[in-house]
Amino acid sequence: MNYAPILIPTLNRDSHLRQCIESLKNNPSAKYTDLYVSVDYPPSEKYMEGYKKVLEYLDKEITGFKNVFLYFQEYNLGPTNNALFLQKKVLEKYEQYIFTEDDNIFSPNFLEYMNQCLEKYKDDEMIFAIGGYSYPIHWSDDKDVIIKQSMNFPAWGYGTWKEKYDKEKEFSRTEIFEYLKNFHNAKLFYKNNRTLFNHAVYIASGKHYLALLDNGELRHIDAVKGIYMFINRKYMILPALSKVRNIGHDGSGQNCKESSKNEHTSDCYNFVEQEMDMSSEFIIEESKILDVNQSHMKQLNSYLKVSHKMMIKVWIIWFLKIWLKRTI
Repeated sequence: MNYAPILIPTLNRDSHLRQCIESLKNNPSAKYTDLYVSVDYPPSEKYMEGYKKVLEYLDKEITGFKNVFLYFQEYNLGPTNNALFLQKKVLEKYEQYIFTEDDNIFSPNFLEYMNQCLEKYKDDEMIFAIGGYSYPIHWSDDKDVIIKQSMNFPAWGYGTWKEKYDKEKEFSRTEIFEYLKNFHNAKLFYKNNRTLFNHAVYIASGKHYLALLDNGELRHIDAVKGIYMFINRKYMILPALSKVRNIGHDGSGQNCKESSKNEHTSDCYNFVEQEMDMSSEFIIEESKILDVNQSHMKQLNSYLKVSHKMMIKVWIIWFLKIWLKRTI
């Protein structure tokens, strides 16, 4: 088997990075796996203390992997460009990769799961990516199933292939606009995933501050990848029982807010205590495929939770900026 390299962009969260790498080292397949880490340069003084701790940690030899490649940026790239730096670097050599930010910890069988799935689905044009994280909803009573879904793109530890990555990079705001100006398409999108529909409307109308560059082109963030999958009928493989646990909802990151409650919705869920697969083995031939049904979609919409007020606002934007405008 050709083991995919792991990419980790980081900056100043030394404790998160340490836990992330240590959990990957606990995978028996780590010894066959190349690890790539890029440390961004601090954008301001407040990041400097954590940045120096990251440098101290990486200055000690990281063992347990086939090879370790470290990159230290000389000026601040920002999270997106630091990740793109690693992707470009790795895709010069490999046809597939595994990506994670520094605030994820992993099951002991994560790498076997990822590599076996990357091998099995590499020639399947309908499968865009393999995900290690699974939303905390009831997928199945059987935990040994893998899910084929196009509802969302959970990016907390995912793998994909160079050819499919390149095709997704061609996806444009115009394609989103053209899809959404058809009312039937918009209604179907809303029914399947209200959160992703929200993102799509804001992107198509030119109002999404994270997904749009100054020139109007797409920044291919997680939401854009999810929209790409939905519109193009591509799928992502997920485990029923998550093989990833996120520890970044502590106020330390850029996009994950600190949770002040403990409810079963994405904005106040206690991710640190989410159940995770602790098995050290994964055999893909013993896993059954589960297709997503209406019950799963209902649970996911409830978990992702978009208020009625917000959805009314989104439909108004859709009507004024997409339906009436008809062209970008």
